[in-house]
Amino acid sequence: MTLSWTTGYKEGISNTEPAVSKEADELPEPISSSYLLDTSKTYTWTSYVDGQTTLSTITYSNEIYEEQPEWDQWKETINGETAYFLVKETEEGLYTGYPYSEYYSDLRYPLFEGKTWDTSDEEIDFNTYTVTAMDLDVTVKAGTFHSVVQVDASHGWTFFYAPDIGLIKTEQNGTVMNELSELQD
Repeated sequence: MTLSWTTGYKEGISNTEPAVSKEADELPEPISSSYLLDTSKTYTWTSYVDGQTTLSTITYSNEIYEEQPEWDQWKETINGETAYFLVKETEEGLYTGYPYSEYYSDLRYPLFEGKTWDTSDEEIDFNTYTVTAMDLDVTVKAGTFHSVVQVDASHGWTFFYAPDIGLIKTEQNGTVMNELSELQD
């Protein structure tokens, strides 16, 4: 089992412009924080799937993914098995991918409450993501995080991102599925 960092859908057609019916001068000031994982930290996640609790450890691999060196390569270990995933942040957003495979758009910048974007794979599904809250205080096993951004997806998943830490919690239809349980230097 792999930690569900994203929805599992391939990146596709997207709307990078905010789908908010407000005049430009009415839009709130966008948040300029980074939501990239901190390469100096070790992340421990607790996943709750099918009545089972699983721990996974995520560390920066210090290896360069030669195909796309602008991506940070991370190592995830679950029950002694290791897998790799990639993360990058640009002016356009935060992305997660897998070596020699697809990538996903986790966040689209600039962030502000009401911001929406779409991702699709015509063979799988179409999803709309909406920033539904900003500046939340969210408590998980690893502690309380401030200025957290909440993103709700049309398929029932909710994602919580803390500045300078990254994803800290996921929920499916209101049930916690994954949470950051420890963060070590």
